[in-house]
Amino acid sequence: MYSKPATPKSLAREVKQTTRRSERDIQREIEALNRQEKQLVLDIKSAAKQNNTKTTNMYAKQLLQLRNTRDRLTGMKTQVASAGMQVNTLCSFT
Repeated sequence: MYSKPATPKSLAREVKQTTRRSERDIQREIEALNRQEKQLVLDIKSAAKQNNTKTTNMYAKQLLQLRNTRDRLTGMKTQVASAGMQVNTLCSFT
């Protein structure tokens, strides 16, 4: 019912845990996208061998969207890491 007031050290630990967890989740998503990219490249090559330009173009568009999503996730991961470092820096001064 009554809890102790949070100390800066405990707050820093909580923030560190949540940022690490978020970074791991984002990294898992990035790895899944990398696997999808490899599969799409194989699909593009097989469709190109069959002279199926419609399917090849569709796969190429999907590949571009996938790469844009991966780049966005990489940026998000960097921002999460930066925010975690800023909190740790602020907590080290107190």
